[in-house]
Amino acid sequence: MKDWLEEVREIARIKAESIGVELIKVEYKKAGKRSILRIVINREEGTGIQDCERVSRAVENELDAQDLIPGSYSLEVMSKGIKVKD
Repeated sequence: MKDWLEEVREIARIKAESIGVELIKVEYKKAGKRSILRIVINREEGTGIQDCERVSRAVENELDAQDLIPGSYSLEVMSKGIKVKD
């Protein structure tokens, strides 16, 4: 049986591919009381903010429908070229 993070990765992969981008990574981190689900995507010809927005909406809608993630979290979708400091 898959754990919830594996299911989230599969959802993110399917949604990203349907939009025409590649899923690079899915991370889930707890930072104090805050939880972050971070999805990293890429497009060969360059990933734009519109790509991030489209993946974010598609994944968020599916995750809300399936209610897989325990507790509240913030969803971040970004290009692999963006560096984030934790």
